[in-house]
Amino acid sequence: MKDFRVVRPGLYSLLLILPLLLFYGAIAHFAVDIPIADDFASTLRYILNIESARFTLSEKVRLTFGQHMEHKIVFSRLVALIQYLVLDRVDLYRLILLQNAIHLAWIPILGYLFYRLPRPVSGWLLLPPVLLLFNLNLWESSLWVSSGLQSYPAAIFTVLSLILFDRASRDTSASPLRLSFLLACGSAVLACFSFGSGFLCLLTGLLLLLLKRANRWTIGTWIVVSVLIATLYFVDYQKPRESAPMILALQHPLQIIKFLVKYCGSWSYYNVVDRPAILVNFLFCYLLGGGLMLYLAYLVYRRYWAQNPLVFTILTNLLLIAALLSVSRYAVGSYGPVISRYQLFACLLLAFSLLSAYELFPALSRRFALVCSLALLHYAVIYYRYLPSAQQWKETATANILQWEQYGRSRFTADNQFNQFAAEVLLSCEQQAIYQVQSDTTPDRRMTLGLK
Repeated sequence: MKDFRVVRPGLYSLLLILPLLLFYGAIAHFAVDIPIADDFASTLRYILNIESARFTLSEKVRLTFGQHMEHKIVFSRLVALIQYLVLDRVDLYRLILLQNAIHLAWIPILGYLFYRLPRPVSGWLLLPPVLLLFNLNLWESSLWVSSGLQSYPAAIFTVLSLILFDRASRDTSASPLRLSFLLACGSAVLACFSFGSGFLCLLTGLLLLLLKRANRWTIGTWIVVSVLIATLYFVDYQKPRESAPMILALQHPLQIIKFLVKYCGSWSYYNVVDRPAILVNFLFCYLLGGGLMLYLAYLVYRRYWAQNPLVFTILTNLLLIAALLSVSRYAVGSYGPVISRYQLFACLLLAFSLLSAYELFPALSRRFALVCSLALLHYAVIYYRYLPSAQQWKETATANILQWEQYGRSRFTADNQFNQFAAEVLLSCEQQAIYQVQSDTTPDRRMTLGLK
């Protein structure tokens, strides 16, 4: 029996629970029942179409499985639809709380993988990975339905599918139709139809089964299931108009590599404002991102895939996501790699890299006090530095919706055509009582809109 007892359990519990309370307290404070950017199309217009008599039942199913930019976002649409059927309205504030409740699943997932490490390590070392995933550098995903309710479930279901494939591969029976395998397939489907990044679990699931040397029936069945999922995914799929051809992106390898390295270190971006400090922080991101990539190369050199195929496959999945993000977003600009809504996968990459380091370097367990102190210091600085961004997000969203209430139009984005579309969606939602924007300034309404 492994011994994961911790020294001073009371202090350990406090240092684990207090950051979670700070994170969720900030989310509850800064979240508003106001649509932002993609929310107008992915949530409000979707509900309008479902309510419309113009569409038949089969057409509404196609709308649910329809494409949003390059993604299939069936999960978030169904969650919004279920909420609408239950509450008879769309409440974006509650959807924000729900997506952040889903995010809590990382704690038992990390705890399970931590417990599976082959040698006992200090229970304190579970603290740094948890702190990485519950901080305000993720404020944009956490406060935006069209980000968090898509990327959070996709990442969780991807890792969950790999965990279940790992369990299924231990069974030497010929039949692949075992509960763990069926659950793994279900999790993979949910990952694929939550967000575009989830599609990679089709490949990494196969990689894990091969590394685990699962029986041929299990591997063959998963290949068939993957083909079926991919076929369903690409039904009526069209390349987004704003996306450049992949071959053109590959003509800029240096920019892609720079984006990738900086992105891998984006968890260390402290949201500084002075230009000299920004340049220094960017350099810091490059150094730490490059160091993390060198460590991942070291894992390959150490043949870590043979030692812990599950964690190795999770890291491979996250690195592939980072690489695809770099190819598709390399032209965004110098701030592109450190944008808040992109940082989830960079934080996950570091968190699972820490799990592998605990396994390879037992000395870290003896220096748990230093490791946890650095993690807490990083948490405190990130939390403090990103508070103004979350506050500004709330104030801007509130000002935009109040401007629409007063004038019937607002500058939701820099795109005037989109602003007109958003105003039309809001008006239709009000007329059909799908989403209500009220002009009164009662205390309850002021709180809902985020007014002081």
